[in-house]
Amino acid sequence: MNIKRRVVCIIQARMGSSRLPGKSMMKLGNKTLIEHVIKRAMQAHLVDKVVLATTKNDEDDILADIAEKISVDSFRGSTNDLMDRYYYAAKEHGADIVVRIPADNPLIMPYYIDKIIRYFKNEDLDFASNIGPYLDNKCPDGFGAEVFSFNALKHIYNTVFDKYHREHVTSVFRDNLGMYKVGTIECDLEHHRSDIILDINTQGEFDYMKKLFSEVENSDLYNIEKIISWVDNTSIHRQ
Repeated sequence: MNIKRRVVCIIQARMGSSRLPGKSMMKLGNKTLIEHVIKRAMQAHLVDKVVLATTKNDEDDILADIAEKISVDSFRGSTNDLMDRYYYAAKEHGADIVVRIPADNPLIMPYYIDKIIRYFKNEDLDFASNIGPYLDNKCPDGFGAEVFSFNALKHIYNTVFDKYHREHVTSVFRDNLGMYKVGTIECDLEHHRSDIILDINTQGEFDYMKKLFSEVENSDLYNIEKIISWVDNTSIHRQ
């Protein structure tokens, strides 16, 4: 008998980014960065619930307000212990499977989110990723997601305490391949572009993405081929 496992997508965001403070509320087209990420995640068919996980800091009230405005639950947790924030957000919302998406990936593709969830379930893994190049999957950085079981999250929450891994949740799975069942899927042949990076960490990267959003039609922002074509043909460089 197949028992349905609840899939909760947790989007991590805070206003206090060290390299580009306040980036979650910066505008790309007519929406903030965080709105783009949340609304795209909500379109993944295999996700049962989307949750915005931010901090208890007053400066992050605005992110919780955005989540409420677009009818998404928010969770307020630790500022720097991201593993703690993920664990309690997942526990509170009854997750059996957790989908991790950073809030600086405005071009995540529902197609690739569903694809990695389906693969994760079929292979009965602890962790799977197509968020970017991983285990030679040839994927662009910024279209996919990371997926892990709540049981695996609970295990690392209770056994891993060093600062680096607590701040970078999935690095535990990446750094200990022999301890966990991990995997990935090669992206579609026409999307074999591991040289492409489409996340936002600096002002230059935001300016590059703002240009992309201004030059690609809204309806084409879900068309991976058109985005790759823009990257190849634009006269500006990602900085």
